[in-house]
Amino acid sequence: MHLGLIEGTRLRLRLVGVLGLMGFHSLDRIVALQNSPAVRDLAEQMRGTEGQCAPVYFLRSAEQGVAPSLVEGYEALAAAQLAGIETISVICIAARDSERLQSQLVAMKQVKPEPETDDDLIYRVMRDD
Repeated sequence: MHLGLIEGTRLRLRLVGVLGLMGFHSLDRIVALQNSPAVRDLAEQMRGTEGQCAPVYFLRSAEQGVAPSLVEGYEALAAAQLAGIETISVICIAARDSERLQSQLVAMKQVKPEPETDDDLIYRVMRDD
């Protein structure tokens, strides 16, 4: 799949496996986010849309044994865990494209003047494939 000029791999992965890739600091952040009203609302939306949510973005290193790092999607992970979602969409991008990915994510958020819902983002990413 392509995200602007960036090539990535879209996967459907078990949430527990994705959380297993993350360090304690990231896991603590996800747990703390579950108390946020916005994340609770997102969890309700996920329940109402059969678990659909915006994808989370990971950078994968070319080095052997280096775990991927989460770039975007802490809120989606927190809401998915809160909602009891078992599988989520993950987009993996090569670490060499880190700066481009950051720029593309910022650009995606600035495309629409009104706030974009997670459902809007899902459909746009799916459409771009």
